[in-house]
Amino acid sequence: MLGRIQVTKPPAEGGFWLRYATAIDDMREAIDKRIRAVLPGDRGSIASALITGKRDAISTEVNDAMFISGLGHILSISGFHMVVVVGIVFFAVRASFALIPAFGRYPIKKWAAMAALAAATFYLLLSGAEVATQRSFIMVAIVLIGVMLDRPTLTLRTLTVAAFGVLLLAPESVVHPSFQMSFAATTQIK
Repeated sequence: MLGRIQVTKPPAEGGFWLRYATAIDDMREAIDKRIRAVLPGDRGSIASALITGKRDAISTEVNDAMFISGLGHILSISGFHMVVVVGIVFFAVRASFALIPAFGRYPIKKWAAMAALAAATFYLLLSGAEVATQRSFIMVAIVLIGVMLDRPTLTLRTLTVAAFGVLLLAPESVVHPSFQMSFAATTQIK
């Protein structure tokens, strides 16, 4: 059939999850573009990769050099990155409330944990939620919820719950090297 191209509506409208995923991806893309506009070249690409998880703009030479030197894992948003974000938010919120004498009798540590959990959730969504990021988020969330409930949570059970959480979300990840290396490394730390 020859003729002009005709645009037709898709057979089904996008539901809530499609609109949500599109909004998150649009936000990631906007942040990526803004960072790379302010920091041109590989510096901006690496900065964007650490925030949004988008690593495609890093030049092949720099990417290869990072992996050859053993620093390639730094580009994968995982426990270190999650702890830095959560730690900064937790201590900034807690310190801010501690500066106000009227808040002295309130549970500011729990409020700081709630704010840090919200920041961790946002960072998880912003980063693209890879397996290592999911594991880190689940473990950090367990610890922060433990802080809110006045319970100790730094045990091997935390790692087990994180593994089950990741497997519930993406069972196919059990055969992926990222899953195996992430949990194996964390087990050795414990």
